[in-house]
Amino acid sequence: MERRRPPAPARAARALAACLLAAALALACAVAAPAAPVAAGLPAVEYDAGTASELEGHFETGRDWWEGLSPPPPAPRYAYSIGCDFGPEWLWNTQVAGRTDYAGDCTPGVLYAAAAYGTAGYASYSNTSPTVGYLRGKNPGGSTDRLGSDVVFLFGHGSYNNVVCGDYEYDGLLGTEPTGSDYMCGVRCGGDGQSADTLFNYAGLAGRDLSGTRLISFVACNTAGYLEGDDEGDHHFGDNICEAARDCDAQAVLGFTGKIHPFGDAGLYWLQKYNDALVFGYTVENACLYANEYADIYAEEHNEVAPVDLVMYAKVLGDTTVTIAPA
Repeated sequence: MERRRPPAPARAARALAACLLAAALALACAVAAPAAPVAAGLPAVEYDAGTASELEGHFETGRDWWEGLSPPPPAPRYAYSIGCDFGPEWLWNTQVAGRTDYAGDCTPGVLYAAAAYGTAGYASYSNTSPTVGYLRGKNPGGSTDRLGSDVVFLFGHGSYNNVVCGDYEYDGLLGTEPTGSDYMCGVRCGGDGQSADTLFNYAGLAGRDLSGTRLISFVACNTAGYLEGDDEGDHHFGDNICEAARDCDAQAVLGFTGKIHPFGDAGLYWLQKYNDALVFGYTVENACLYANEYADIYAEEHNEVAPVDLVMYAKVLGDTTVTIAPA
């Protein structure tokens, strides 16, 4: 059946009614749910709990991603300076109850070295009353031997195959510590143990990992020298303690090829300038040259006939271009 269109007046009336109805509905919605205030210059955005939760998840994911990229805080680098006060000069090599009692005060050089390494950013420790247990022990991190720390400064008496870092605990009482005391200690080429001759107790370098050591300094007589009759061309482990340290993968090693006198003012001055140069960023080799120059100046100013013997006998083994600063 064909439907007929209503006449024009009727159509106009219906359109007007529809417009009025739409306006009424819009007004009702506005009253029931007023619009949220809009921040200046920003469009109004309807809050949706699902969308907010999703965004929070994205933030958490982003934080995890960023933390994954951030490197962990660096592990501290350790420096150890070790040596004792062996007693006054008049006790030099005095025989006490059949034992040799050393003399000379290493503590000024030890304390200065420790302070210098601290300024370079190391966790720097000094020990002026060491025991063999301390020498064989580990740094506070627990994973590295003290002797395998980043920087090691051993100051004492020595020979081609050992350095004595400690003597008797009460040296002023002429060696009243029992024979073989833990304070009678040092470092040697071989393994851990006690010398049958001197009864000193040693931390040995044999088998010790020094691959993390930038520099180890053996400040004692003849530590870079050889047993009489040996020569440098006939090398095997333990020819001298410096070579032993290098063979244990220390990057750089300082020793001395002859008899030195580091306990007096001139010797301590050389050691001070050596450590100054190291923390200034000089290479180990250049730190020695720097100390040599100042030792010559010191000799002139103090009317010394010959330069300090550390100048003549200092020797660097391994990588002479190693620097220790910054840590």
